[in-house]
Amino acid sequence: MEAPQTIGELYDLAHSRKTGEDKKVTLDYAKVSDVLANRIQRELHLDVHGFVHRIDEQYIRHADDGHDAVGEWREDQIPITRSDYEALEHLVNEPDEIAIIGKTRQNLPVLQLKKRVNGHLIILEVFHGGKRSRYLNFLTMYKRRIRPQKGEAS
Repeated sequence: MEAPQTIGELYDLAHSRKTGEDKKVTLDYAKVSDVLANRIQRELHLDVHGFVHRIDEQYIRHADDGHDAVGEWREDQIPITRSDYEALEHLVNEPDEIAIIGKTRQNLPVLQLKKRVNGHLIILEVFHGGKRSRYLNFLTMYKRRIRPQKGEAS
């Protein structure tokens, strides 16, 4: 099989294979924009200049196990879809909010990026690739309904 060239193709591959089948397939889908890198450095004190956003099929399956149409269980959440994945480049480089929300077992910082889109809040979690790695790696994604604030239309 030829390597996926788009997130949509990687999404389809993730849904056509079982965990552990063949080897893990990754996709570098966007460069970390200078605007985002500057913001992360200013607000979170992490240097991610020159980094690349990376996603792999196993994390797509992981996110979908808890946040797709079958696995979703929280009242305020709605299922993530293929089109949410296809919008990742826009979401990751233009978030409304960013924060460090914890660390991985390897003591790497986990960043949370939030973006309001069409009455929903898409929350994406990524982890810093470590000292030698120049990646922000996709960890999970979920989507919540946003209640209109005072003065906003429903």
